[in-house]
Amino acid sequence: MAKLTFLGAAGSVTGSKYLVEAAGKRLLVDCGIFQGAQELQDRNYKPLPVDPKTIDYLVLTHAHLDHTGWLPVLAKSGYRGPIFANPATIELVTILLKDSAHLQQEDTLHARIHKDSRHSNPEPLYTAEDVDPTLKLIKTMPRSGSFDISPEFRVTSYDAGHILGSSSLELTITEGGKKTVVVFSGDIGRYNQAILKDPATPPSHADVLICESTYGDREHPEGDPAELLAQIDCRTRLRKVEVKLRESEERYALVTEATHDGVFQFNALDRLHWMGQHRTECNAGAKTDHEHLVAVRRQH
Repeated sequence: MAKLTFLGAAGSVTGSKYLVEAAGKRLLVDCGIFQGAQELQDRNYKPLPVDPKTIDYLVLTHAHLDHTGWLPVLAKSGYRGPIFANPATIELVTILLKDSAHLQQEDTLHARIHKDSRHSNPEPLYTAEDVDPTLKLIKTMPRSGSFDISPEFRVTSYDAGHILGSSSLELTITEGGKKTVVVFSGDIGRYNQAILKDPATPPSHADVLICESTYGDREHPEGDPAELLAQIDCRTRLRKVEVKLRESEERYALVTEATHDGVFQFNALDRLHWMGQHRTECNAGAKTDHEHLVAVRRQH
């Protein structure tokens, strides 16, 4: 009888690792690091309850580190089987694992210099030297459609719309002439995105559904994402301008002992330079840069 074991992403939303056992073979779906609170991060240094050498195959839903970031540790611990992923995921994993190793080494160096670690001799989870042997284990699988990993395991990929290459995987397990279907949702994205396809729902009748719930209690805000982003960008720019305005007032008051009006005029020139003399519309009642300056002046 097929067996499913959660080695991560249970009781938390990171560290995704799902071990499937059937007909004497073991398949690991995803191999992520735990992220977030220190207690979760500490789990990354604990060995798996199964020997990595006994895992036969590994398949990835997508490239994010909470689904791939523990791969170098798995390889260091003896895993030598193939890591199946589609081309887009392979490209992203190559970048992310190298960057992850670099950041861990930097963090470790910082901890040693400043002696702010709980450990007397902190070590990175893995280094850049550990990444290349891991990448050599990666094998290409199709972006969509079915793919036979082995006689026991067949996966069919569906676009999850989360990031480039992200997939929901329908796993068909064959054991003793019986088929069992397990669907792994992976991380599911939004609809109507600019560069990603809409998430596709696997049409099968799954015996088991493993659904990621990272955003299970969130509702996406309504409205055009580009317009919402533009509003955030505008508010941020104006905040930066106001900070620079205060800095300029202090600078010019000290250097020139100018009157308040004089300081304002200098600031007006500075602000027009910083803003590139562009008109910025932050809301329905938006003002030009000059009008906003006048409004700020009146407030003072």
